[in-house]
Amino acid sequence: MRDADEEGRRIVREKVEALAGLRWEELDAYQEQIDHVRTALGRRYRVKSYAYWDGRSWETELHVVAKAYAANGWRRFKPYWDRRSRGGPDDLIPPRPTPS
Repeated sequence: MRDADEEGRRIVREKVEALAGLRWEELDAYQEQIDHVRTALGRRYRVKSYAYWDGRSWETELHVVAKAYAANGWRRFKPYWDRRSRGGPDDLIPPRPTPS
């Protein structure tokens, strides 16, 4: 069981870290995505990821979220999840991009 927990947490942590590293414009345009992952131990997960503004676009924090749902067992209903926020004092929100 411990290996499965470590796998699930690692999957969502890596997904969130990858998303949090995107440019602001890419995060603003990011649409919900669902991936299917099979781990080295043969476990399968459905990984859902999305980004959302905490209020008005380009004025509030932007959150990125990933959830990993196991193919079977109780984690089908209670996924592993992780979240990161962008837009704090150390990561200032740039001005809203102007359309070209």
